[in-house]
Order: sequence, then C-alpha cells, then structure tokens
Amino acid sequence: MANTILLKGRGTRVEAVAAGAITPGHLVTRDTTGKLVVQNTAGAAHPRIVAVENDLEGKEIGDAYAANDYVQSEHLQSGFEFLGFLVANAAAVVIGDLLEAGGAGGLRKFASGTAQYQALEAIDNSANGTQARIKVAIL
Repeated sequence: MANTILLKGRGTRVEAVAAGAITPGHLVTRDTTGKLVVQNTAGAAHPRIVAVENDLEGKEIGDAYAANDYVQSEHLQSGFEFLGFLVANAAAVVIGDLLEAGGAGGLRKFASGTAQYQALEAIDNSANGTQARIKVAIL
C-alpha cells in the first residue's frame, strides 16, 4: 500500500477549513460557506479535488482531518493517479473499469452518472460495510 495519496502527477494545492471529518483519499468539494466537505452526490460530475495527507505536519494517509482543521487537497487533472476509496458495499471492480462518484467521498463502478475515473486495480468491496482504498486514474 502506498504511503501517499498522489501516485502520479501533482495538482493545484487547495487548502480550506473542513466542515466535517475528511480522510485523505476522499473526493471533496466546497460547501456554501467555502469549507471543504466530502463529495456526497453519487453519479454527479464534480471538480476532481482529492484530500491528501497533511505532510506539512508529518501526518499520514490514515490520519483524518476533523471539523475546522485545515485540509490539504489537490485539484487533479486527466492522467493523474491517486489512492482513493470505493464506497462501502460497492460492486466489484476490475482493472480498467470506469468509475464515478459514489457518495460519501468515494467511488463506485460506473452506472449511469458521469465516469471521471478508471480502476487501476481489482477490488471486491461488495460485502464490506466500510470503504476500501483503490488505485485510480483520472480520465
């Protein structure tokens, strides 16, 4: 398992206050107050902003941000690769599957929304009640 969220490419750094708990690897977006929240709209197109580890303070990918913490995140572009999450109980994916936002800051196998990602590894999270890390590329 990688010890960093960004695997290939370096985006534009976005730093903002968290409105709630955010774990590095979550897809994030701004709420109406300008704070960062996990991206909760399944299937929707969204800015490709991913929370990253707070390496400025020596934190690792498993160290979550709490409400009102300053969150380090990156606005990523096509071709970049990162370590994201499959949502809990997500359908199994294989390498090459298209992925879309799955809500709760995670991804799911493309169904009918907007495919913005591609799986770089096979993961079966269908019987797991928690999110699972997955390597993905941005389309």
